[in-house]
Amino acid sequence: MQRIEVSQKSVEREKTVKRMRSYGVGILFLFLVVSLGACSAERRIQKHTQRAEAYDANEEYEEAVIEYRNALKLDPNRIDAHLALAKVYFKMGKTRDGQWELGEAIRLDPKRNDLRLEYGELSRRIQEYDTAIEQTEAILAENPTNAEAWLLKARTLQEMKKPEDAEAAFLKAIESAPQKARYYLSAALYYSVLGNTKESEKLILAAIEHDPGYLSYSAMAAFLEDVPERSKESEAWWKKAIDAEQGGADELLIQGYTSLSNYYLKRGDAVGAEQTLRQSIERFPKELSFLYLLARLYEQQGNDAKAKELMESATK
Repeated sequence: MQRIEVSQKSVEREKTVKRMRSYGVGILFLFLVVSLGACSAERRIQKHTQRAEAYDANEEYEEAVIEYRNALKLDPNRIDAHLALAKVYFKMGKTRDGQWELGEAIRLDPKRNDLRLEYGELSRRIQEYDTAIEQTEAILAENPTNAEAWLLKARTLQEMKKPEDAEAAFLKAIESAPQKARYYLSAALYYSVLGNTKESEKLILAAIEHDPGYLSYSAMAAFLEDVPERSKESEAWWKKAIDAEQGGADELLIQGYTSLSNYYLKRGDAVGAEQTLRQSIERFPKELSFLYLLARLYEQQGNDAKAKELMESATK
């Protein structure tokens, strides 16, 4: 009897071992299936994304939308795909669709303050002011010294016709980043719109003091141009702005030269305008706007030969 019982126990033990081995093989198989499936899905997402990027580069936006949507069907939580799709929609002029995709990216990663700022700015531009304020308050709850959030809030409140609240928000933006001209100048523009030129000039001077450079100098030049009795002072500030940006951003330099040329043209100073435009052409020989401005100046002076020569140069 004992031998029979021992034998039965051995058989049962062997069956248990076989079942465990079978279970282990099954688990391993399942793991491999899931892993391979995930790899396969990831490869398909990458293919759709690569195709979408190629379509986007070729300005084939409808096709790009289809490919990004295919990627998101495989994984709806891909923030990069939502953001890329949003940008394509904006290029197509489909603001609402782009806004929705941007909102999805924020939902998936609510800590992305850069996305909240973008979403808030977009909402302000399409006059969804409550949404814009909501985004700024979410940012400021986490970081009360985020100057960009305060600036967005100030501009939104300004458009909502809430001047006292807007003023307070503009000043908070300055307080949050006292070494940045951008915030002083935004507040200066606000006061200028209200007709408070004294406070506006005060803030521009503060920008020059704390962050001297093209932005603050050009702001003072533009401000003085609008003050008839002081417009002559503008010339020196435009020159100072141009000098400050030498070796810096081409876009700002082009803007500076254009503004100084226009300043001379408005005052009827043909000599100053010609000198500035020739300097501009020497500095930016491929910037056609300077050639056209100088050609127009020669036409006004009756010098058709010089105007024709410049137009031929522009054509080449």
